[in-house]
Amino acid sequence: MIPPVIVPITIDEIFNAFKTSITNNQTKITEFEQNISKYIGCKNCILTYSGRTALYVLLKAYGLKKNDEIIMPAYMCETVSQLLVDMGFRLNFVDIEKDTYNISINDLNEKVNKNSRAIIAVHMFGNPCDMKGIIEIANDHNLIVIEDAAQAMGAEYNGRKVGAIGDSGFFSFGRGKPITAMEGGAIVTNDDRIAEKSREIISSFEKQKIKERISIIFKLLGYSSLRNRVIYRLIHKYVRNENIRKDINISNLRFKFSHTQASIGMIQLSKLDEFNRVRVENARFLRGHLKGTEGINLPIVLSNTKPIYLRFPIRVDTESKRDKLMSKLKKLGIESSVVYPVTLPYIYSMNPDKYANAEEVVRKMLALPTHPLVRKEDLEKMVDTILQLA
Repeated sequence: MIPPVIVPITIDEIFNAFKTSITNNQTKITEFEQNISKYIGCKNCILTYSGRTALYVLLKAYGLKKNDEIIMPAYMCETVSQLLVDMGFRLNFVDIEKDTYNISINDLNEKVNKNSRAIIAVHMFGNPCDMKGIIEIANDHNLIVIEDAAQAMGAEYNGRKVGAIGDSGFFSFGRGKPITAMEGGAIVTNDDRIAEKSREIISSFEKQKIKERISIIFKLLGYSSLRNRVIYRLIHKYVRNENIRKDINISNLRFKFSHTQASIGMIQLSKLDEFNRVRVENARFLRGHLKGTEGINLPIVLSNTKPIYLRFPIRVDTESKRDKLMSKLKKLGIESSVVYPVTLPYIYSMNPDKYANAEEVVRKMLALPTHPLVRKEDLEKMVDTILQLA
């Protein structure tokens, strides 16, 4: 069985990380930051304990205050909204385009108001959102644009890598992201003032203790074992479900990125383009064989973008068909995912009628795996199963 999303990690990479944790080589952090800046094409990169830490630091660096309103898509990771609520911000949810899975520019234009202070622009599943439209609205209303590029490292918009196209952005190096260090994140920005302020905030955070760095090594070893299909089939029920809600404790975000994570991250970054090439190739196979199939809605990509397809989302006619398709794929050893089982407005008891596209997506969408461990026979099984049920 193959997982819905995974990044290959070798024993050699883990061994290098272990050696770094012993030698305490702090230059790895600076080197990794420089490599990310060069790859993204931005002036500044600041490594953080997690993607959530990166967003937390950015919001502090921009001086946003309690009760300020932040605009975000109705369909995205719940932990982001939890963090914002815990920080005291007011949330303004915007519906999505159901074929791009990204924020709707029309609905954004309707819901932006005098109380809005910032927009979180998410590149869902590695498919870049309409940054031009978002930035135009932000400029009209004097808003900060923060890119959530956690799922999209390496994707391009108008020939530029996503992440630092808005005012600032952030990446995540969690286990289900384009590259992984098990934990970790990064702030990217061309604004020297925000970079300096971010570093100042992080300077007060605690260093990870040796036991925490060693813990990452053991997590990496366990994660690496998931490459084995037999092992994953045996233990997949015990692997943390990505749909389980996670509590946010802000005090747990105030740690520094470690040199152990930097060692893994640098190797992973050197392989990112190849990882993404395979993801795109797998997505192209799925699109080519499913295009024109009645009852199967494929993702739409803006003409001026290059997505990385961290996952390949499709939307079917009904929720029951979606669930049946996922069940059949699982029996064939392919684990797909609904990713986000409910919309954010639903969690906060808001009127679902205002977010019709997001509500439809959570009922009818499933995301197919595209990661580098997917084989051609897996792709063929996906296509055959979908065509049989269409």
